Amino acid sequence: MTKLLVSYTLTTRPDASAMDSVVDLPDSVTPEEIPGFVRKTICPPANADPTDGFRGRSPSQVVILNLVNLDSLRSGSDRA
Repeated sequence: MTKLLVSYTLTTRPDASAMDSVVDLPDSVTPEEIPGFVRKTICPPANADPTDGFRGRSPSQVVILNLVNLDSLRSGSDRA
């Protein structure tokens, strides 16, 4: 399991402010699957709801700004 620090914004936010989240990335996820996995983890798909005008929620609303592998930042003495 790898920990990624993800900086992102949401297309639904009017101010487009950046947010951060730590995502646990399973070893089974291939490099080309990482963006989709991260988007789904941050913003899982939701069914359309009448309270939000049936807009629902979609991983495509996540715009990834930066990905940092936190495991690669640990010093050599901290590695297991």
